[in-house]
Amino acid sequence: MPKNEKKKKQSLKRIVANNLKMIGKISKHSPQLVLLMIGQGIFYGAANSVEMLFLPLVLNALERGEPFEAFIPLFALGLGAIFLRWSYGRLNYLYFRPWMVNRLHYRMHEEIFHKAMEADLACFDDPNFYNDFVWAMDESEGRAVKVLENLQGFISFIISLGSTIVIMMTVNIWVVLLLLLRSLLSFLLNKQWIKLGERRAEEQKPLGRKAAYVNRIFHLSDFAKELRTTGLSGNLISEYDRAKEDELQVNLSYNKKYYLLDWLSTALSIIPNCVIFVIMTVGLFSEGGGVTVGDFAIVISQFWRIGYMFDNFGRYFNGFSENSLYIEKYRKFMDYVPTVRSGDLPVGAFESLEMKNLSFKYTEDGDYVLKNVNLSIKKGEKIALVGYNGAGKTTLIKLLLRFYDPTEGQILLNGTDVRLYDLKEYRDRIGAVFQDFKLFSATIAENVLGRPVRSEEDRRAVLEALSRITFENKLSDLEKGIDTMLTKEFDDDGVNLSGGEAQKVAIARTFVRPYELIIMDEPSAALDPGAEYALNHSIAENLKGQTVIFISHRLSTTRMSDTIYMFDGGRLIESGAHDALLEKGGKYAEMFEVQSKNYKKKEASAS
Repeated sequence: MPKNEKKKKQSLKRIVANNLKMIGKISKHSPQLVLLMIGQGIFYGAANSVEMLFLPLVLNALERGEPFEAFIPLFALGLGAIFLRWSYGRLNYLYFRPWMVNRLHYRMHEEIFHKAMEADLACFDDPNFYNDFVWAMDESEGRAVKVLENLQGFISFIISLGSTIVIMMTVNIWVVLLLLLRSLLSFLLNKQWIKLGERRAEEQKPLGRKAAYVNRIFHLSDFAKELRTTGLSGNLISEYDRAKEDELQVNLSYNKKYYLLDWLSTALSIIPNCVIFVIMTVGLFSEGGGVTVGDFAIVISQFWRIGYMFDNFGRYFNGFSENSLYIEKYRKFMDYVPTVRSGDLPVGAFESLEMKNLSFKYTEDGDYVLKNVNLSIKKGEKIALVGYNGAGKTTLIKLLLRFYDPTEGQILLNGTDVRLYDLKEYRDRIGAVFQDFKLFSATIAENVLGRPVRSEEDRRAVLEALSRITFENKLSDLEKGIDTMLTKEFDDDGVNLSGGEAQKVAIARTFVRPYELIIMDEPSAALDPGAEYALNHSIAENLKGQTVIFISHRLSTTRMSDTIYMFDGGRLIESGAHDALLEKGGKYAEMFEVQSKNYKKKEASAS
C-alpha cells in the first residue's frame, strides 16, 4: 500500500457488524462450536469468580475464629470450581473443539472454492482481487476461531469483571481506580501494538507472495525441465533471497518498535501495582485502615491475575477491531458480484450461432483486441479460426464461453443473446479443449469424465472416447487402465503422460458427451504429423453432425473445415473454404504457403 494512502478508519458500528457477520457465518457451518465457546465463556467467568472469592472467605473466617466445620463448604466450593474448570477445559480442547473446528475449516474453504468459481476470469489477472483471495483463503478459518475465542474471553471477562468490581469496591476504591487506569493505558498501548501488526502484515504480504511463488515453482514438476535448461533457476533463487531478506528487514524494523512498546507497557504495569501494594499494606497495618487479612490476601494473591483481567479489556476490544480488518477483506471477497451474470432462459437445441458487430477490449482504457467481428455458424458446420499470434482467436473463444462479455455487439445462440440464457446450462452444452489444457491428479477416467465413474455406462463412455482419439495403445500398457492415477502427486504408482498423450486425454473430454458445440484450441499442437493425421481423421469421422470450431496455427488441420475465418489484428479479414482462399491469394494463402515450405524443408532434412 502506498505510504501516502491513509487506511480508512473503522467505525465501532463496522467493527461490531463485521464480528457479528463472522459469528453468523460460523453458526451456519458449525452452530455447536458457537454454543460451546459461549458456554465456555460463561462457565469460565463463573469459575473465576468462585476461585477469586475462595481465599478471602477462608482467611476472613479464620480471622473471626470460626470452627473447622464452617470451612468444609468453602473447600468443597473452591475445589469443585477448580475441578470443573479443568475437566470442562480438557473435554473442550481435546475432544469437542478439534472436531468442530476442523469441520468449520473445510466448510469455509469449500464456500471460498465455490465463490472463486463464480468470479470472472478477469479477476485472476487483477492483483487486488488475487490479494483478497489469498487473504480469504489464508485467514478465513483461523480468523473465524479467533473471533469466537475473543467472544468467549470477552464473556468470561464481563462476568469476572462484575464480581471483581463488587469485591474490590468493598476493599478500597483507590485500588479499583488504579487498576482501571492501568487497564486504560494497557488498552492504548495494545492498540498501537495491533496497528504495528497491521502495517507489518501489509508490508510482508507481497514479499511473502513472491517467496511463495518461487517455492511453488521449485516443487512443481511442470517447471522442472525449464528450470534446468533456461538458467532461470539462479535468477529465481536470487529473487527468493531478496524477498526473504527484505522480509527479515521488515521484521527487524518492527521488532525494535515492539521492544519499545513492551518496555513501556511493563513500566506502566509495574508502577500502579507498586502503588496498590503500598495502599493495601498501609491499610492492613494502620489502625482503622479498613483492610482485613482476607482483603489483603485477595488483592496480593490475585494481584497479577486481577491486573491481567483488566488488561484483557483492551485486548478483547482491540481483538474485535483486528478481527474486523481481516473479516473486511473476507467479506469483500465473498460479497463480490461477477460482471458476467447468468440469465434465466433455458437453452434450446443448437441451431445457429452468430457474432454480430462484436468488439472487445480487456480494460476500459485499453486497445480493442477484437473489432467489429461478424460471422455465423450453422448446426453441423466445421469452421476454423486462423491467424498469427495475437490475432484475437482465443479471445473470441473466451467471449463465446462467456468468460467475458463483449464490450460492444452481441453473440446470438438461435437468434437470442447468450447473456439471457442460464449460464451453467449454456456452458454445459459446449465441450472445449484449450491449448493450455490442464490434467488433474486424478484417474484417467475422472480426467475425461469430469467426475467419478458411477456406472458401467460411464466406463464404456470413457473407453469409447479414448478409443476415438487413438489412445488404446497407451491404455493397454497401463495395468489399471482408465483407473490409473495421473501424476505422482498423491500416488507413487501414478503415471506422467507425454505432451501428446496428455493432449489426447484432454481431447477425449469433448468426445465423452454428445456436446452440441465443440471448441478445439490447437488440438494437435503436441502431436507429430502421423498422430495429427490420425486425430484429424478421427475428428472427421466421429464428429459428424456436431458443430466444431477449430483454432489452429497448423493450416493442415483446417482443410476439413467448411469455412475458414482468417483474423489479423483483431479483425476478420477473410473467410471461405480452403481452396477458395488459396485461389484468392490473400493473407491465408500467404500463411499456407509459408507453412508448406517449412513442412517440405523438414521432410527433406528428415530424409
